[in-house]
Amino acid sequence: MNAVSGSSRMGRGAATVGALLLAIILACLHGIRLALFAVLATFEPLVRAVLCFACLACFGMSAFYKLVAPPSVHFPHLIILSMGAGAAVTVVFYEMIVRALRPRSR
Repeated sequence: MNAVSGSSRMGRGAATVGALLLAIILACLHGIRLALFAVLATFEPLVRAVLCFACLACFGMSAFYKLVAPPSVHFPHLIILSMGAGAAVTVVFYEMIVRALRPRSR
């Protein structure tokens, strides 16, 4: 019996098991990605509308209080402007995540 042929068979078996395990892991990750994309894509119009409304409301409220309110009223303009900018950046990141998870055509 040749010792080399026996060890090469074991090596091929381990490689086959490794390839099978990798294929199973990739299939599970693909399923998770599609499920996550389905949830994010379902709520995308609602999330976009809420965040855009929050952004516009923050900017509008800040401008309103800056122009109309008497000087004796203390209003945190920078905090409200930061919240509006944060909502705008969150919309951009949400779109990037949805595009990254989108199923690709082959």
